Amino acid sequence: MLIYAYASSSQGEYQKVLTMASKWDRRGFPVDAAVGWVTIKACAARGVWEIGAAALNDLEEAGIEVTANHYECVLTPQNSQI
Repeated sequence: MLIYAYASSSQGEYQKVLTMASKWDRRGFPVDAAVGWVTIKACAARGVWEIGAAALNDLEEAGIEVTANHYECVLTPQNSQI
């Protein structure tokens, strides 16, 4: 999935990931747990922890079930995940 490729790149292109997720949501394709995880992963890769934590909170507030993987992205340095 393209959005995962952006998140997994060495640059962690979180802005592209956030833009894609936002476009999907506006077009009636709500963000699910997988897209949320990719979003948090991309934020972690760039060290923008505040944005990743906010995305995690948004998932929880939307009633999306988050897993240990979601929390791990926020809490673990990205270097150890790739």
